[in-house]
Amino acid sequence: MKKLRSAAAVFAAIVLLLGVVPIPVSVAGSLSTYVEGYHHRPNVCLGGARLTALGADEVSAGSYTWNTDNSNQNREMDAANAPTAVYYTDVNSVRTLTDLAGQKGFGLNIRVTDVRYCTVMKYLLAVDASGYSTSVPSLRSISPSVGTNENIGVYGPAPSAGGEVRDLTATLWTYISQGGDYIYAGYKVKLRFIGYDAAALQALCDKETAYSRPASAYTPESYSQYSAALEAARDQLADTTPAQTDIDAALAALEAAVTGLTVTGPLDVTDVYAALDEANALDPSAYADFSGVDAAAAAALAELAAIDASTQERLDNRAADIRLETARLVAKPAANAARSVSVTGTMNWTNVAAGTCRLTAFGADEVTADYNYGNGDSGKHREMSADLAPIATYYYDVTAIHTFADLASAKGFKLRHTVVDRTYANIWNFYIATDNSSYTTTASSQIDLSGQSNGYTRDCTVNGTLPSVGGQELTLLLTQWTDMAQTGTYSSSTYIHCGTKLKLRLVPFDRSGLEAAMNADVYPRSYYTPESYDAYLDALSDAASAYSQTPPLQANFDAAAGALNAAIDALVPAGSVDLSELEAAVAAAQALDAADYLDFSGVTAALDAAEDALYDFTALTQRDVGDLASEIRLAIRKLVAKPAANAARSVSVTGTMNWTNV
Repeated sequence: MKKLRSAAAVFAAIVLLLGVVPIPVSVAGSLSTYVEGYHHRPNVCLGGARLTALGADEVSAGSYTWNTDNSNQNREMDAANAPTAVYYTDVNSVRTLTDLAGQKGFGLNIRVTDVRYCTVMKYLLAVDASGYSTSVPSLRSISPSVGTNENIGVYGPAPSAGGEVRDLTATLWTYISQGGDYIYAGYKVKLRFIGYDAAALQALCDKETAYSRPASAYTPESYSQYSAALEAARDQLADTTPAQTDIDAALAALEAAVTGLTVTGPLDVTDVYAALDEANALDPSAYADFSGVDAAAAAALAELAAIDASTQERLDNRAADIRLETARLVAKPAANAARSVSVTGTMNWTNVAAGTCRLTAFGADEVTADYNYGNGDSGKHREMSADLAPIATYYYDVTAIHTFADLASAKGFKLRHTVVDRTYANIWNFYIATDNSSYTTTASSQIDLSGQSNGYTRDCTVNGTLPSVGGQELTLLLTQWTDMAQTGTYSSSTYIHCGTKLKLRLVPFDRSGLEAAMNADVYPRSYYTPESYDAYLDALSDAASAYSQTPPLQANFDAAAGALNAAIDALVPAGSVDLSELEAAVAAAQALDAADYLDFSGVTAALDAAEDALYDFTALTQRDVGDLASEIRLAIRKLVAKPAANAARSVSVTGTMNWTNV
């Protein structure tokens, strides 16, 4: 819409549609269950222990006592007698039992309860399902003192789908002895993990909570059913022992209640809620800037919250604003693929390989194929043909990238010389030259690599200012000159001087003109004829698509900007009211800096009033427009400038005292 003040101050701070605080699913996990046992040799109690399951949502019993009086040394509790600890796990946030430990405090604990005749105590914890393990899989000593306790971790996957149930039996084996006598006893606790998925119910409930649908907009019967379904959904989300069937039923009931809402009364809210739904279906993280949609959605919700003071035109304009900001959305660019391309040169001296070098350009958006250059003749000076050189292409925004240093920072551009093979080369020097005197490299003078081994690399870059006009691309030809010599067989002056080549294609673009057209101010939809506004919206959507096209070509941006500006120029006012006086007053206010005045609130309020009035444009008369402009001009005249800062001046008087000519 036409902005009458800075974007940062357009809307009051209210709960945004896409930033609403969700209704939390309760996290319980405060219950525990344990099995406790005392282990006897005939008529002698050696000691006892307790195994506790922590952080459960439900338990079959608080405790179970297991005692044995027989003389068997190995004793194992019957699994049928084991108490059960039940854990409900959100499949969207709990994927492993480690996640459950962090969320609900899930875990097992061993505690020494009796050590009357026990001098040695050891334990281990085993589970009966594949894919699961514990932190104490083999015997570990524990101090045989009453009250000694240790926590034990259980590891493995949690349920991955709503309604999935996973059952484990954990067995604590305790080794208790006095001298040569011992008891090896197995305590058991059952663990049940029940998965649930309330993400869809949570999202719908959060959305409807943010919508805060006004009862006056719907028939009493349909709104009553909707309110009951929404409240039931909230109750279900707060259930600490949720069943997937109940979650699914609550979701279906709320969806049906939303669909069944019947609009009544003088105002139809259908379209504004449809626009909100369209915005809510988008993923903000997929776009470079979602704040415009957030602000338009927030304004629509504020309008709905005060529906008794609204009009159909205002509601329709709020819906149009959401779609306008949606059309302006620009997708985030794809991550830089950081491509590289190389030319490799192999140099021979009469059937003897002197060495192999490579020049690589990194961080390119596009590359041609790598190229290998080599020959077997005995000429000392060999130079690769420029038309064989591989090409690295870099697209860059001239408003942000000005130098090769910027290109290195933004895209990782750099050049790399690599010593691939120097088996027969005792002397090795190289430098990189350009075909344009305005550009040099950090290896523009000869660098000695004679002491380096195979695989050694030397990075460098290009110095110079990049082309600064969109569409005026430049191709820079780099030549890597490498000198190699084999001493001993040949004299030090016997060398191969080889030039391998690589091209840098620099393609600048400037989207500032397209951005300006996309962000051009327009009035609310009702100010224009429907045909001209719809054509503008289509052109705006096309421009947003062009903005994020790859490769980013200036011709495409210019064409999209031209089409959008033409659509803006073709917008046709639907009425005869002239807004030029109001526009002039608004421009005068916008030219001021609020920080220069003691109180700028009067101007802000006048701009707010003017902006708000435009949402009821068809009700505006020419006199209304004049009054709004007058209020802005009056508010400007009432402004009081802040006093100039204290200059911290000083003043002095100097006296000279004489005594009889002295």
